[in-house]
Order: sequence, then structure tokens, then C-alpha cells
Amino acid sequence: ALGAAGAAALARQMTELCVFRAARFCSEYAVPRDADGGALLRIFCASAAARLSDASDERGSGTDALAAMQRWLGPLIVSGANASFHEQLHSANLGERMAAAFRLAFRLDCVPLASTRAAESERSMAPVGVVIVGCDIPGITRKVLNCAFAALRDADVVLGPAKDGGYYLLGMREFRAELFRDISWSSSTVLGETLLRAKDAKLSVTLLEELEDVDTRESLGAWNEQVALIRAGQEDGPDGLLLVDATDSDERA
Repeated sequence: ALGAAGAAALARQMTELCVFRAARFCSEYAVPRDADGGALLRIFCASAAARLSDASDERGSGTDALAAMQRWLGPLIVSGANASFHEQLHSANLGERMAAAFRLAFRLDCVPLASTRAAESERSMAPVGVVIVGCDIPGITRKVLNCAFAALRDADVVLGPAKDGGYYLLGMREFRAELFRDISWSSSTVLGETLLRAKDAKLSVTLLEELEDVDTRESLGAWNEQVALIRAGQEDGPDGLLLVDATDSDERA
């Protein structure tokens, strides 16, 4: 095992890698602009939302909490939290938390397709819909994100299958609550059950490549593989990512 400190450090670096690649995708894609010149594509961070909804904690105001998240992960991080959303994030049901995040993302108008302010040529190239990903999947590259948004041009739903029977990515053109109902969350049947919900709702689905999440010692190889590719210049990522030795609790550079 990595130990508590090692696991926390790895989780932090996986988050940084995921956000780094999402931000690169935003900056290099033909994202339309709003009336003030700001990109209409944003990265929504549930953790920032939860902190923002609690302005009385010892770390300072909600605004300070969001600013701290933006200093860590970048200015594309946004939030639109309220007390109701804060309660949903603390639900024991993973599906309810994801559904809450999707509802908020659509409410915040994070979907360029819905904007009439962008020129038609810009809208035709803009990402369509909302996508949620797990930060413990180091194989989520800009290519994977590009494939996900491209799939939403023709499909109602896009799913990225995980090797454990779940999914690492879910995207939809519009919010579909039925995809979160009657699912055995955190089990090996999540993907199959979600596909059944989509079929029952007559939704078209595109499946992406299968990837591995990092939640066991054996799966640490997926992280080390990405770090090695980044160091070799074959994939993009932030500086300072560490390889992890799965044989003990120490990280090694």
C-alpha cells in the first residue's frame, strides 16, 4: 500500500493531470466566446462548489475557497453552488452526486451549442454537451476528450468503459435523469445497467476505448505508464509528476 500520505499525493497529482489535459483541450479547441470574450467551455469542480457553499468554515469565505481552487487548478474552474447542491454532493449515492453536477453544468450554460451569441461557424466546431470524468483515470488524454465530444454530435450519450465494469466518462447532449436511476453504484455492473437505462429510454450511445482506473496496487502501472509517456514527450502533462513504486509505500522520481 502507498500509505495515507502517498495515496493523497497520488490523488492530487492525478487531479492535476486530468485538469491540465482538460484545460489544454479547452485552449486548443475552437471554443466559441461569449459577449465578454470569455470561453463558453468551463471545467466544473464539485469540490470547489462544496467549499463555496460553506462560507463560514475556518478556511475563509466561499469566494476565497474558489480562488484557492483556481490558483491550484487554473481559471477554468467554476462553481455555482447553493445549499441544495452542497447537500446533494454529500449524498451517499454516487449517482445523485453526478446527476447534481450535470444539472448544475447545464444550468450554468456550459454548453456552447445552446449559445446564440457565437457565430454559426464557431458553433459548428464547438464541443457539444457536458462530459464528466473520473480523475483516477490517467489514460484520459486530450484525444479521449476530443473523441467524447465528437461522439456527442451524433449520439445522445457517450460512455467510456472502465476495466472494472464501471465507466470513467459519461457525456450527454442534454440532461437525462434516467441514466442515474436503479444503478448498483461502485459495482462491476454499473456500465451494463447504464446501457440498459439508455436502451429503455431509446437513447443512442457511443462507447469509447476501455481504460483502467487507479484504485489498487496492481493498477498503479497505468499511472506510471502515463508519467513515462509524459517524460518522453509522447503525451502532455504538468511538470513534476512522480512515478510510484507499487512494491512499497515510497514514491520515486
